[in-house]
Amino acid sequence: MLTISVKNFGPIAEGSVDLKPLTIFVGPSNTGKSYMATAVHMVLQGFVDHKYRFRLRYDDYDDYRAMLHSIMELLSSQCESELARKELAISALPDWISSQILKTSQNLLSNVQQSVIRRLNRVVEIPDGAVDQPGYTVVVHRENPPLNVLLASQTEALTSPEFSISKALISLAEFDLSPPLPGMYDDDGLYPEIVDSLDNSILDLLLSEFPSASIYLPAARSGMVLSHKALASSIIRQASQAGIRTITVPTLPELVAEFLSNLIALDQRRKKEDSLGVANAVEFIETSVMQGLVDFEESGELPYPEISYRTTSGNFLLHQTSSMVTELAPLILFLKYLVRPGDLLILEEPESHLHPAAQLQLARGIARLVNAGVQVLITTHSGDFMGQIDNLLRMSNSREETARSLGLEQEDRLSPEQVSAYGFRIDPDKGGAVTYTLPVGSDVGIEDDEFLPVAELLYHQALELEDARLT
Repeated sequence: MLTISVKNFGPIAEGSVDLKPLTIFVGPSNTGKSYMATAVHMVLQGFVDHKYRFRLRYDDYDDYRAMLHSIMELLSSQCESELARKELAISALPDWISSQILKTSQNLLSNVQQSVIRRLNRVVEIPDGAVDQPGYTVVVHRENPPLNVLLASQTEALTSPEFSISKALISLAEFDLSPPLPGMYDDDGLYPEIVDSLDNSILDLLLSEFPSASIYLPAARSGMVLSHKALASSIIRQASQAGIRTITVPTLPELVAEFLSNLIALDQRRKKEDSLGVANAVEFIETSVMQGLVDFEESGELPYPEISYRTTSGNFLLHQTSSMVTELAPLILFLKYLVRPGDLLILEEPESHLHPAAQLQLARGIARLVNAGVQVLITTHSGDFMGQIDNLLRMSNSREETARSLGLEQEDRLSPEQVSAYGFRIDPDKGGAVTYTLPVGSDVGIEDDEFLPVAELLYHQALELEDARLT
């Protein structure tokens, strides 16, 4: 499990969260929920961006040949039946190979560290090279294999990433010893793909429990999605003037620019391979929440597709639809064309512009995404949405027939092991916001009194007003 901790980051004095298949942030406005979600996203994206840059390096070709020989001898000593079940510790490799692995791993993590710092500095608006700013810290931690990476705004405050994979085990089944195709040997009759297998296995160890990608849907996205066509149109028209006149591109906050870039780049002609579970979750949200389908249609004006909303009444362009549709449209499109199982989807305020009944259905749709293998992080202000999550957790303690009688289905079920939840509040003694862990169980769901005082206030006001009316 990954743990991300922050200090002095934006309004957050200190906070720490464990990422599970479903992670939920609740709390009053302006207590740092979005800042924590941003820190999570920036850290994970830093790792994702570098995952394809890991390659073992060799001082010369003799080292490379020695690496191949060592691995092939080690593997050839195992019979095929053993390969399927045996594991190999990195420490069992020759010392010069294991030291090279550790050196390359350290370089990768140091590069990730610098990349994430640049991202985080843009969020808190610290210019590159600044050393006189108040220092924030962000730490990502993992137990197995051990990993601890400290990030700070001041370069001199950095420490080298702490990690240990020397005792980590690589499954020998990862290595393909089947006869290679003609031309796959090098001039010395060696099989270079074995080194690729070693690279991939080590990278899997380094990035175990990290999502394949992190995708952020910020709050207030309904306005962004309505303006994205105008922005795309402006960029396309100006592109034709490149080299003739100066092109002006508007400056946008990092997450907004990333969201719009992802939205503009979506292309229905390059639709991702569907995961059946994700596809079913999307169909459920469209049918039960939106009562219609969201997709692209080709535009006659621009070489850029329109987003349309299709119902039994006809097709409507997005600006002709309700705020509920414009709010959910990017979620639906991202799920159809971008998000895959193994990705992290960060979704701010999914309940925005939704009727309470629709919020309950959307909570079920999100549970289905989680059960389909998509990791989800949510910030929310909705007691109704959280109440439905509580009931889906209670389902893990009830019979299937009971749930079905209540209009719930097996795909909606959440187990306490899948969910982590955190409250955010201002602590004057700490000088800012802090996080606190909310207990999660199958009996009451998520134990939180965040919305209870508001409900009690309304109830007592109603009683007092009724008493005043009667007297």
